[in-house]
Amino acid sequence: MGAVNQDNIHTVPRDGHTVGLDDFYDWTPTGVGGFLMKAGTATQITEFDRWMARDFWRHLRSRYGL
Repeated sequence: MGAVNQDNIHTVPRDGHTVGLDDFYDWTPTGVGGFLMKAGTATQITEFDRWMARDFWRHLRSRYGL
């Protein structure tokens, strides 16, 4: 918790799958470098991670009327 106010927190846990994001073990989307849900390829939240979270929310919102 001591790092919570830092601009660039090194991310260790990958708990995105607990909110429904997929893990990527043997496949990487075309044109995407590292990202949190592909173990060992990113140490901070990437633009692709942001997109994946927004896309997840889009599907969740429409499915459950949120």
